[in-house]
Amino acid sequence: MAQLSRSPITIRRWWVRNVVYARIHQKGGKTRPHIIRPRNKKALYFNGRFASQVNHPGSDIPARPFLSLTDDDNDAIRQAVIDHLGGED
Repeated sequence: MAQLSRSPITIRRWWVRNVVYARIHQKGGKTRPHIIRPRNKKALYFNGRFASQVNHPGSDIPARPFLSLTDDDNDAIRQAVIDHLGGED
């Protein structure tokens, strides 16, 4: 994970993730019913009980945006790129 600093480029690297659930948390949506099975053990453990699998009914996930840029953010990113390239604005 990149170090968190004031640099917009570093912050972007720190926040942007290549994970399948990032979009649904950003925009919201529904998941289909599915079966949850243990990956590394013989059984799952929920609420004091063991199970070889669990039937998940699906979820209705509300949008919880965590990636957004303001006009100030865009200006700071633009200036950081210009500074990095050694150009002038």
